[in-house]
Amino acid sequence: MYNLRITTLAEANALLEEGWPTRAISLVSPGCPLPNFGPHHRIIHMDDIPFEREGMIAPQVEHVFDALQFTQDIQPHDRLLVHCYAGVSRSTSIAIGVLIAQGVHWQTAFDHVGSLRPFMMPNTRVMKFLDEHFALDGAMMSYLGEWLRKQHDSALSMRAKMMVTGTAPSKSDVDWMKAMRGILG
Repeated sequence: MYNLRITTLAEANALLEEGWPTRAISLVSPGCPLPNFGPHHRIIHMDDIPFEREGMIAPQVEHVFDALQFTQDIQPHDRLLVHCYAGVSRSTSIAIGVLIAQGVHWQTAFDHVGSLRPFMMPNTRVMKFLDEHFALDGAMMSYLGEWLRKQHDSALSMRAKMMVTGTAPSKSDVDWMKAMRGILG
């Protein structure tokens, strides 16, 4: 299996400048000042929104197919970098799709990306396209919904535990809460 990294824009810039990836997919909003690093680098412009919105570019099925086609001949020795601005939504959903296209079972792909990016919040529009493309009959969308509910319940139970026990959160709890606050606003 190839080496997969899912990162933020800042982390990706450093990795691209170092020449780490043999293949890179940048999922960025239009106007993002990101240079193209050559034929091994695909820049796909789309905003991180789950629906059509005037003045913005919602993810389209063509964006998903572009990423899948760009990685269709990836080899086990390759190093694939997939990133968006925060490394949470667009990048995680596309990384799941790339893994599925490479023959990884959809649930294994989802769980693997979740292990790489525990704070992931896959873009639901991209996930819907993937679910349809791979003829999963809504199974991956249901799994995503359950996963998101568990994330929400985990955040609530952590806060309740701290309030009841009066204990301070661990460093990993604080990091997790900061990431969730950044995602949820």
